[in-house]
Amino acid sequence: MRSAGLEGTGLTTGRSGNPPPSGWLARAACVVLALAGCATDPGGGLRVVLCGDSTMSHYAAEGGIVGWGEVLHGFLDPDAALFDLAIPGATAESFLREGLPGALAANADIAIVQFGHNGNDSLREARAVDSMVSAFRARRTRTILVTPMESRDGIAGAGTLAAGIRQAGARLDLPVVPLDSLSHLAWAAAGPDSMELFFHDHVHLTGAGALRIAALAAEWIARFEPELRP
Repeated sequence: MRSAGLEGTGLTTGRSGNPPPSGWLARAACVVLALAGCATDPGGGLRVVLCGDSTMSHYAAEGGIVGWGEVLHGFLDPDAALFDLAIPGATAESFLREGLPGALAANADIAIVQFGHNGNDSLREARAVDSMVSAFRARRTRTILVTPMESRDGIAGAGTLAAGIRQAGARLDLPVVPLDSLSHLAWAAAGPDSMELFFHDHVHLTGAGALRIAALAAEWIARFEPELRP
C-alpha cells in the first residue's frame, strides 16, 4: 500500500462534450477540489485513482446524473481508498494535460483508465493513453484499461472506441475491462422499456444505471486485482 498523497476526487467541471478548463485554472480547480475531501475515506487497503470522462465522474447528485466511478467503492474492498478524478468532457489527450498531475499526486497503487466518449482523433488518443500508462508505470502504479460503455442509442463511445482500448491493452500488456460488451448485455437484458431507469440522457447515467455499470466493472477489476474484492 502507498503512503498518503492527494486526498480528493471530483473535477466536475462540466458535462460530456464540454471541455474542462485549461492551464493554471484547471490545475487550481484540481487542487481546490482535492482539498475539499471528496475521496472515499482512506483505509488500510489499496489506493485506486479513477481517470476518465463524464460517465465515470463524481457529481454529488448534480442534476440527477451519477457517474459509475462515484459508486464504485460500494463494490470493492471497503478499506480501499478511491480517488475519482474523472473529468466531464475529457479525452485521453486532454486528461493527459489537465488531469494526470492530480492523478499522479494520488500516489495510487492502481489506476483505472476509461475514455472514449469524447474526441475523434484515435491516433492522438492512443498516444495519450501510452503516455499516461508510462507515467503511471514510472510511479509503479498498475493500470487497468476500461472500454467505454454502450450508450442509450447503442453506441459504445464516440472517439477512441472499444477496439482502440483493446488494442492499447494488447500493445501495453495491460488488463482490459470489456465494459462495452458487458453494458450491451446488461441493457439488452433490461429491455428498451427499462432504459429510462438507467439513463439520464443518451449517455449519462442515473443512480440505478451507475450502480449497474459499477457492479459490472468491479467484478472484472477484482479479477485483475484480487486484493480489491469486498
